[in-house]
Amino acid sequence: MPSQSDSDVGRRCLVAAGTVHYESALHSDLHQVPEEVRRVVASFVALGYERRSVVLDPDAQQLRGLFADVKRDVSEEDIIVAYYTGHGERGTDRFYLLTRESNSRYLSDTALAAEELARALTEDCKASQILVILDTCYAGAGSADVAQIANRLTVTRASGVPAVFVIAAARPKQEAEQGALSLAVEQALANRDERLGGRVQPFLAVDQVMEEVNSYLKQRHSAQVATWSCVNVRGLCRLFPNPQYRPDIHVGLDLEMQRAFTEHW
Repeated sequence: MPSQSDSDVGRRCLVAAGTVHYESALHSDLHQVPEEVRRVVASFVALGYERRSVVLDPDAQQLRGLFADVKRDVSEEDIIVAYYTGHGERGTDRFYLLTRESNSRYLSDTALAAEELARALTEDCKASQILVILDTCYAGAGSADVAQIANRLTVTRASGVPAVFVIAAARPKQEAEQGALSLAVEQALANRDERLGGRVQPFLAVDQVMEEVNSYLKQRHSAQVATWSCVNVRGLCRLFPNPQYRPDIHVGLDLEMQRAFTEHW
């Protein structure tokens, strides 16, 4: 587990969900979902996140409740990561996360709109930063809906609105391959080659993480591009503690000297 810096004093909370089986014949089952969820959960737990709830095959109401519940006892220094993987579908004017009972003919009644998930997670939330990861086809459309709700909350509340980051597995008109994003995230957050900040940077920058994610996708899933956006960000992004961080190493050393310093002492 990475060392905790003086500027990172809050708790880190993680919720994750995915849909494997679909009741409607219109949607195929996604058998890699359990492994995707396991992989993402393990990656964030390794960074110091507390696993709050992990659910497979929720219905729409359960999924909304899962994301609403995690915010109830957080404080102003806490950070939340919320991950969902499954089918996603664009409706007439909204993007929907499809749960086990979802039917494309009745999306508003049987699926969870991304903006409803965002509202459940962010409204009246005291956390300092929130990350939403949508690992679905066309997730970029859902990312826009989440950001829009977060922006509205920023306008209507004078203070205390969390910074909201959204990672989408694919662009608004692009399909996502099973397992691709979770593998890319796993590799980027591990930072095994220390390219993202070496051992002297306490947090991995979100733009560098996403560059690493898309480098992985380009090599192995070239038809897929992950995107990210943020709203209401103030100060340092603290979502990704650097697992290679060593507070005893002096800033200014290159990667080779950092390794030599660690090995010597």
